[in-house]
Amino acid sequence: MTRFFSLILAVFCLFSVMERAEAQAQNTVFFGFGRANVYDTYLSPIEYAGPEMNVSVSTERHLKRNPHILFHTNSQIHAGWLHNPLKIAHEANGSLSHDFGYSYRWNNALPRLSLDAGLTVGAAIGGTYNNQNGNNPAQGRASMRMSIVGQARYVLPVKKHRLELTYRARLPFFGAMFSPGYGQSYYNIFAQGNWDGNILATHPGNALSFHHRFTIGLPLVRRTWVIGYESLLEQAKPNNLRQHHYSRSFVIGWTLGRTPKHAKP
Repeated sequence: MTRFFSLILAVFCLFSVMERAEAQAQNTVFFGFGRANVYDTYLSPIEYAGPEMNVSVSTERHLKRNPHILFHTNSQIHAGWLHNPLKIAHEANGSLSHDFGYSYRWNNALPRLSLDAGLTVGAAIGGTYNNQNGNNPAQGRASMRMSIVGQARYVLPVKKHRLELTYRARLPFFGAMFSPGYGQSYYNIFAQGNWDGNILATHPGNALSFHHRFTIGLPLVRRTWVIGYESLLEQAKPNNLRQHHYSRSFVIGWTLGRTPKHAKP
């Protein structure tokens, strides 16, 4: 499995390096503020909830040799401070992820509408710290994934301006993750070298994940200012454990650079 992912990463990186010099980029920065629910039976049988913020940076480049092909990346950081229902115990939760891949764009699939569909490869690391636990106060996470991605962008003319309505979604369909077993300590894994099923293959049946974002953008003076809603659903059932991370947030941001070609009014 490790060799398979290494080959996929090498191919995608090779294509990205070849195209980077000749493609023009559109870079978008988002800041999100909302709420998260985190559940991990390795740390506690109780779900924790509380405020969370996230920052993401996305890049799109349409290839000069074929303007219908887009190379895109997305990096995102989540950080939350959560509490149990009685608000007497707290958890700090955070993650860092990066995805990149290619999509094909259908311009003017309908009047003023463009559609994208493609594949990405990504990885994520993160963890949760519980201030009430003694022996096992923290849980680390690491994963890799291949995902299907899709996007719809509709240009809505409003007087002399135009609004860009964009919906983007990502659904992982295959990957791998690290997880300790139920009651297994990190000392047992890393210090004593007792690796026993701690790297698992993942798919929607045992690690369902779904990320989507809807935004409204208004181009003004070389920038497109955007506001919208973002949601992340991640859950897994590794090694007799249960985990989930549900996040909902209001996002605000801006886009710099030339917009890759899409439907115009």
